[in-house]
Amino acid sequence: MGRVACVGIWIGIGLLGMGCGPRPCPSRPHRDPAVALRMLYAMRRPMTAIRASGSVEHWEDGERVRADISMFVERPDRVRIDAMTPVGRAATLTSDGTRFQLSDLRAGRFLEGPACAGNLARLGGLALEPADAVRLLLGEPPRFAGVAASLLCTHDGTYGITQRDATGRSAYIEIGVRESDFDRPAHEQHLRLLSVEVRRPDGALDWRARYDAYRVVRDRRSARGLGIAFAHRIVFERPSLGVRTTVRFDEVAIGVEVPPGAFEQRPRRGLRVERVDCPR
Repeated sequence: MGRVACVGIWIGIGLLGMGCGPRPCPSRPHRDPAVALRMLYAMRRPMTAIRASGSVEHWEDGERVRADISMFVERPDRVRIDAMTPVGRAATLTSDGTRFQLSDLRAGRFLEGPACAGNLARLGGLALEPADAVRLLLGEPPRFAGVAASLLCTHDGTYGITQRDATGRSAYIEIGVRESDFDRPAHEQHLRLLSVEVRRPDGALDWRARYDAYRVVRDRRSARGLGIAFAHRIVFERPSLGVRTTVRFDEVAIGVEVPPGAFEQRPRRGLRVERVDCPR
């Protein structure tokens, strides 16, 4: 592609790349990773509770499971996921931040135990503590305590933030900027999470998540019709375990009233009740 054609594409459709070289950073970029992360968290904070529906495709050890899902997510650490297959309801997972419950109708079991990463992973492989699982579903990276952080502007015109905690765990967080904000001051830029990679102290990849298909969803509590950009596709991977889960949202509602008792269950008649501790 010649230089003239490249320039024409840049001007005509506002897209960089396609063989035309790297995309530039915002003209007035963020310099402080802590400030950029605070802005990202602040933009997601209005999402205190959501209701969503869509589908999930889960791969583990070469086996594929697909289901339609509906969910409620409420800060700081409450989640309910109902999974349905063409023959009916397959499973319901609930966590109120303290207690985990899973109705596995295919296996005829009702599992109950503490809310922890290992138990939450029993449906969909999302091995995160409840608060981090909620943040992940709402488009926020996990929060590291006592971190050292650095920021760079990537060749894709995004911000790349690296965090490392006292244990040696690290996270690489990629944050995108709204197209119309590339020439705005840093404090006026609308940010959105594009990906997260978390690595163990030995450098091995623990898990990664990627976000795309962002759409603006109106906050139902806003009299002015204000909206929040929400990723309608999330891909979660744990390569060491052969786990890949893709969630696609068809409908998302922000600012909903969660029904009483949504984050707890009673075992259905005929299900075998089992106590499960946090897997090690």
